[in-house]
Amino acid sequence: MNPDYLNIIFLMVSLLVNILLQVGTSRCLPKIGLLNSIFLGFFAGVISLFALEFYIFSAYSGLLKDFIADILINLLTYAALGYCYFHFINLGETARRIRIVRELFEAREGLSLDEILKRYSAEEIINRRFVRLIETNQVILKDNKYFIYGSIVLWMAKILAFFKRRLLNKKTELN
Repeated sequence: MNPDYLNIIFLMVSLLVNILLQVGTSRCLPKIGLLNSIFLGFFAGVISLFALEFYIFSAYSGLLKDFIADILINLLTYAALGYCYFHFINLGETARRIRIVRELFEAREGLSLDEILKRYSAEEIINRRFVRLIETNQVILKDNKYFIYGSIVLWMAKILAFFKRRLLNKKTELN
């Protein structure tokens, strides 16, 4: 088979490894947490991509420069696909519209506007987010004040803010 086609197939296989491991981990080991299962799946996909790319390199006795170019291109493509997958999952977890529709579906007798507003008051939303931040060890509470604690999400926010400033020439919340 043509190595160019194998690159595409291996890229898709690596994404499938990512998704299957993330779904399996989040279902079988719920204590690991959603974010950790996403990272675990992503890095397992990276490892499988490296292994499969090395197979192409060794089986087809390619040149080292071609191997490095293939790895870089496929890693960037895989990272973009992984980023899309992350936001696909994140959308279902954090988007208020989706959560409201899901709660309306689960409430067989429906919900009044007052009931919805009680569930989605600004205070309740902030409380839920802080509980999640504390449970995932991204924030700690010390002396009745919150502090960032090893937050990977903060780094992701900084990277996104950088690209938003550089590529779109727009200010962000972090500027």
